[in-house]
This record gives sequence, C-alpha cells and structure tokens, in this order.
Amino acid sequence: MNRRVLCGLCCAIFLFTGCAGRLFFSPGGKKKPPVPTILPRSNWAGGMPSGAYKTQTPAYITILDTPNGFDPDNPGAYLKQLAEDYIDSNGVGDIPVHYIIDQKGGILAGRPVNTVGQLTYGDRFFRSEVPQNHPMRGKTIDCRGHILVLLLGDYESTLPPPKQQEAMLDLIQYLVKEYRIAYFDVLGYRTYIQDSMNPGTALNDQLASLILKLAKSQAK
Repeated sequence: MNRRVLCGLCCAIFLFTGCAGRLFFSPGGKKKPPVPTILPRSNWAGGMPSGAYKTQTPAYITILDTPNGFDPDNPGAYLKQLAEDYIDSNGVGDIPVHYIIDQKGGILAGRPVNTVGQLTYGDRFFRSEVPQNHPMRGKTIDCRGHILVLLLGDYESTLPPPKQQEAMLDLIQYLVKEYRIAYFDVLGYRTYIQDSMNPGTALNDQLASLILKLAKSQAK
C-alpha cells in the first residue's frame, strides 16, 4: 500500500483549493447527511450466512466494479455466483464486500461493516487474469479497516449510470459521517492492491473529482 504519490496529489489539492483542500481531509463535512435506503440481505441473499468473521474499525471506503463475469441484464446471477464463490469455494463464509450498488441506484447490504472484507488475490476483481503460478494467487488480501463498496458494472471505458453514481455518493456521504472517515480515504481498490486494475480506468480517474465535489457540497 504505497500512498506516497497520493499524499503528494492531495497536498496539491490542499494548496490549490484552500478550504476545499482541508475538507478533503476532514471526516464528513458540516452537514448530517440522510441515511440512504439500503436493502437488507434478505432481499437478495436470504439472510446472513454463518461465516467466521474478523472484526474491524472502519477507516477507509474502497470502491470496486465488476470487470469479470457481470451480465448487466442479469445482476442477480452475478451476485449469486459471487456469493457461491466466496461462501462455498473460498471458504470465506460470506460475500466479500459490505455494500453493492446496482445500475439503477439500489444499494444492497453485504457483510456487516464492522467485519473485515475478505477478498482473494487473482479473483474476479482483477481485470486481467493473475498467472496461476503467481506467489500471491489465492491468498487473502488484507482489507482491515476498509468498507468495500462494489458497483455492478464494468467501468473501464464508461462511467456508471447517473443513478448509480448518485447512490454511490449518497452512500459515501453517509459513511464518512457515520464512521468519521476522511474524504481523502475514499479511493479505488487498485490504489492499494498491486496488479489490480479495479475499478476501471474511467471510474477510477473520475473518482477523486466526484469526492472533492461531494466534500465541497457538505461544507456549504
């Protein structure tokens, strides 16, 4: 997790945007945002699995998309397969992410926020396949402190639909206030994980400006 470049970038934001730069480092802004509508697991997964969880204190919000195997006409099938991959095959015991946002703007609850997300190296969240002989392949990635937010869709060359973007920002706005997370710590998954190109380039390149705009709106 080399964040030297990111720190330099955010220092530049601080210098050139004044108050907005300071807000980028501040948790939640001044306003108390509304709690977004979050559909419980029972709406899509039939309740909580009996996984072995590790507890965490949320400190980051990390954004992912779905580059591999996602059919926009059948998001339910993707979620079912994701759950099967992690609950049955990987032995993790639960879906790996904390929230899922569909392309119509629906926010679905995943694993509890106070439990560590459990992603594995080389899984479906890597845009290009990690070689079978890669020394990290199949090993659990350290996601302690990260609230993992999965956007359904492949955003390598296009941005999420407006309703999905709006839902993402509503959720981020709520989470940074609820858990006192700095806007600076809302980043793409690829920032932390070597070899991952997730989220896609279009979304990842736009993410910082979306978050800065959100931080400014909360300061008013």
